[in-house]
Amino acid sequence: MELSHLPIIDMELGAKLIGSNKEAAEEVLTLLIKILPGEIANINQFAADKNHDKLLASVHKLHGGVSYCGTPRLKKLLASLELTLKQNPSTYPPLLDQLNNEITLLFEHYNKQHQLAPIHTS
Repeated sequence: MELSHLPIIDMELGAKLIGSNKEAAEEVLTLLIKILPGEIANINQFAADKNHDKLLASVHKLHGGVSYCGTPRLKKLLASLELTLKQNPSTYPPLLDQLNNEITLLFEHYNKQHQLAPIHTS
């Protein structure tokens, strides 16, 4: 899925989604960054276990969560992954690989913006 036309993090969008409050948008994004390693670990484990129901539920939950974080690439990718899991579950692995890569890009981008040490997902 082509996502390069979208920003990894869009704080203006994040603020707009939370009533034009930039401080709240930053807090929501920071919370996402903190919970994301655990969420993606669960998603990857459910995929490895071939537990479709838990995989779909976790992707759905994360998709809902990122809808308010100003992360348009991640939101679009999760929407596509969720739809694929519902409609044609056997074709999701490339999207899951892309999700893992996209999350790495998100951490790198966030860390650069906040001058933090790298966040590891494994």
